[in-house]
Amino acid sequence: MKRLLYNTTYHVAHEIVDEWEVWMINEFIPMILTAEGFNSHKLLKIMTDDQHGGISFAMQLMVNNIDDLVNYQEGIKKQLIADMNSKWGEKCLTFATLMEVVDEG
Repeated sequence: MKRLLYNTTYHVAHEIVDEWEVWMINEFIPMILTAEGFNSHKLLKIMTDDQHGGISFAMQLMVNNIDDLVNYQEGIKKQLIADMNSKWGEKCLTFATLMEVVDEG
């Protein structure tokens, strides 16, 4: 069975980083985990010297299967992104990538 990792990268403006991080951990991620199909998550800070006016984070979600991901994308994700855009606007920019785990230790 293929293991899938759904990665979303966030670029967060310096002036909202602390508040954004608390919101992600206490509100955003728990809402995502109410959707079926995610069996683990990680929120990571991307370590780089070149931050372009903010700090970058990656949220990684292990997905049971592609159908669960599609259900999330067509369901709760739309509302979560709308909430994020309403709250943070262009101070938090995102893009997502679906990856297949080829090998892990």
